[in-house]
Amino acid sequence: MKSFRRWFSIATCCSLWLSAGETARAQESLSDLPSFRDGCRALADARYKTAADHLRQVWERLEIEGAGEVEKEFVTTRLFEAWVKNGDTDHVVEWLDTNPSLDPSPARLRWTALALQEQLRFSDAAEAYSLLRGLPGASEETTGLDHAFCLAMSGDAAGANEQMQLVAPITTPAEHLQAALVAGKTSNHEAALNWLEGIEEAVDSVVKLNLQSWNLIQLGRSTEAFDKILTAIEEETVNEIRLRKFLLLEQAEKTSPAIAPRETLRAWASGEDSHLAEGASFFLAITGSDQEQLPVQLTEWLEQHNESIYAEEVRFRTGKWEEGPRDTNSTPPSFTGIPEFSVHAQFALASADYREGLFESAVQRFVDLSELGNPENRHRSLYNAALASLKAEDFESFRLHEGNLKKLIPNSGRVANLTYLAGLFRAARAESDALAFLQTFIRNNPSHPRRVEAQLALAEIHLNQAPARPQAARQIFEALRTQALTLVQNERLDYTGVWLELIDNNVSNFTERAEVFLREWPGSNYFPEVAMLLARSYFAENRLEEANLLFNRVAKDFPESPFADLAPLFAAKSSAPGDSAILAWKTIAYGSGPYAIEGQHGLGLLFLKLDRFNEAREVFSEVQREATPGSELHFAAIADTGYAYYLEALAAGQDEKLLLQAAGTFSDLSEMPEASTYWHYSATLRKARCLEGIGNKEVALELYRSIVESSSDSESGFSTDEDLRTREWVFRAGFFAIRILEENEDWRAAIKMADSLSRKNGPRAIEASNLAEQMRLKHWVWD
Repeated sequence: MKSFRRWFSIATCCSLWLSAGETARAQESLSDLPSFRDGCRALADARYKTAADHLRQVWERLEIEGAGEVEKEFVTTRLFEAWVKNGDTDHVVEWLDTNPSLDPSPARLRWTALALQEQLRFSDAAEAYSLLRGLPGASEETTGLDHAFCLAMSGDAAGANEQMQLVAPITTPAEHLQAALVAGKTSNHEAALNWLEGIEEAVDSVVKLNLQSWNLIQLGRSTEAFDKILTAIEEETVNEIRLRKFLLLEQAEKTSPAIAPRETLRAWASGEDSHLAEGASFFLAITGSDQEQLPVQLTEWLEQHNESIYAEEVRFRTGKWEEGPRDTNSTPPSFTGIPEFSVHAQFALASADYREGLFESAVQRFVDLSELGNPENRHRSLYNAALASLKAEDFESFRLHEGNLKKLIPNSGRVANLTYLAGLFRAARAESDALAFLQTFIRNNPSHPRRVEAQLALAEIHLNQAPARPQAARQIFEALRTQALTLVQNERLDYTGVWLELIDNNVSNFTERAEVFLREWPGSNYFPEVAMLLARSYFAENRLEEANLLFNRVAKDFPESPFADLAPLFAAKSSAPGDSAILAWKTIAYGSGPYAIEGQHGLGLLFLKLDRFNEAREVFSEVQREATPGSELHFAAIADTGYAYYLEALAAGQDEKLLLQAAGTFSDLSEMPEASTYWHYSATLRKARCLEGIGNKEVALELYRSIVESSSDSESGFSTDEDLRTREWVFRAGFFAIRILEENEDWRAAIKMADSLSRKNGPRAIEASNLAEQMRLKHWVWD
């Protein structure tokens, strides 16, 4: 669509319309045309459609005859006036798109701005008002409020607030309403409420109530908003308006973190006032918490209230509109015989498809709906079609609907919203163009209310890249910290900052940011997550007391968080050995949580730490019986059983019987074919240690050698944590073997074993190489 700036040339405008004489001559030449005289007469008589038809004929004749620009502009101004007054503002916009060359007079510029405003092209309308200001014949008193409104609706909050300072005194209810819209759109919610309080009449009561409740919710006063709506419902005497107010209550609940007081609504539903009872039961039905059962609940409600004024709304939501009574008295008069009825019905059906996940069907319904009703409905429907396309993961369809919306309102906030949402959608699928969408949105919408969220999302994308780009994210955070942010935005910035330091591996910075976050945002939804991250960091640093406090706090204070089951497990792990730790582990082990078997294993390990060997082995036996055969926990329980015998043997002064029991348990584990290499090496080494304990060093030496010789050298490579853990057993076996060989003074074999270890991929390879060199020098053994 052609840029609005092509429609205007202010220099020519000023030079042309300061000449009153030219205008007079244009009027004289035009007065001879019957169609012009008829058009002007019809315009004066408020017969706007007739006036527009005549004036359009005049303009086309002037176009054919090559008349001057002054004459054509004079006719165009009156044509626009007729179109605007007749509600045909779309004709004005279409005319402007096809005739961009004429320079506007102040009068035509005024009608142009009004048409663009009516067609929701607020950025273009604001530009028209800007051009109009200061021109001869322009009245700031009549255009200032409209200008502020268009600036606010196009996202220029600063410009709107500046313009409001120039607005003439506001007196009429319509002006109060428009001022309230400007204030609400620019986040001056208290001012919006003050403007609304000044409206006493001549404004739709539901519209006023809607704005009041929305602004209250934005100020965090949801309870007051609900009370205001409930009071309005209770005082309402017209059933149709009461229905609208119940729907408004539903909408307010969707935008609020709280819910409407169910006690009042249930009391109404069971009360004697039939109108309130029916409406309250309707509201409770449509806001049922169980979305899967909602269609069933609505159908049951419909069976009991088939003749109700609320029944049509329920039929819309359940897709059963055509099943309703067809006699002329069954449907409320306020619904039938008007275009809005069809729009409302189709919107309800499209919304129902969307809620039920039938996104492709919803897209088609919204597209069909975009051809009906007023500009607001058309634009909203295309916007909804684009959103439904995203949910359907049909990005090509999304771009089509986005493009169609741009043609209608190129600078609309809805178009900007779609760019933002497309960025989030593509980011969720790790698409490379997500950054481009968000960067475009940020660059083109400096005053958009979602700009900060877009910057935060962009930073999070940088952090989620592989590899992560923490420095790029840090630059965004530093820029955001210089801006005026809302509490919610500050909270999210601080939360993402915690992840930034964690991903950037800045341990001290992470700890500081996490501690500050927990101190400054104790009521945050992110609190349990940050607390868990910090507690895990404390745990890794062996700051067990601090870790335990945080783990316990998450477990007790956030029972609904995703960490509610995991936190007690780590709280038990970080507890000091003793009765309280035993109780913590038993609570997990014999509770109904998902980590019961891990709790049993932890309880066994605690008994082992406390030298309560029999109790430890009993618990490990339970784990072996209940763990999935072949699982890591199953093998760990077997190994820990053997280890319990081994530790008890050491405590009893190298008790041979216990050492043999331990060796037998380890031998069983080492021979299990389904066990991993890690468990084979672990069990073999521990079996060797037991045999060493009873003096059988030669067999132990052969077992150690078997581990080292069966493992691969560094060229095969070990990279995963599991591989490194396995390799650790190889080095331990090799060094144990070297010790025995040194005791036997078999220096050549000891050096050979050290050389073999030096070729392994592991943390002790250099230690083995140095040991081999030392033994060569000390014992003068050279090959």
